Amino acid sequence: VPWISGASTGQRSCSLVELVDIFPTLADLANLPLPTGDELPLDGFTLRPVLEDPAAGRVREQALSVFPRCIHPGMPVYGARGVGEDNTCLDVERTSFTWMGYSMRTATHRYTEWLRWNGSSLSPNVGHDGIPLEPDAVELYSHDDDGIAWVDPNPEAINLVGSADLSLLKQMRA
Repeated sequence: VPWISGASTGQRSCSLVELVDIFPTLADLANLPLPTGDELPLDGFTLRPVLEDPAAGRVREQALSVFPRCIHPGMPVYGARGVGEDNTCLDVERTSFTWMGYSMRTATHRYTEWLRWNGSSLSPNVGHDGIPLEPDAVELYSHDDDGIAWVDPNPEAINLVGSADLSLLKQMRA
């Protein structure tokens, strides 16, 4: 933002953000009012505080994201195309996704649950009670010393689920 200058120029922030924060940020920077009322609820937050001062703190306590994974014809044997590219869904219709990963990033961890995807309802498979079934896989990575993420190209190399404190896993899942 060219008109915000000073100590923040060229600095990085560790604040967690989501894509839903872009609209409120642009509206705030342009001095435009945000929509109000129940007709158009707004989930995002303005990022102005961290644009003005990257060390100002967090805009939000956690950031949520979803990411599909697919098994599809022509998919290479795991590892053949390199890390993270073997079960991409780039050329797959969303009704044919195999799993959906629901992730939560906090200041200290990233937690992901992989749920079987129901292409008919475009939602995770659920039980008779409407609650999603147990995840097929769970991931937990530490970002306690997030300075490493700036120098290590793969800071999430070790899944900590097997050795994590059960109370932490329960808290992340909730």
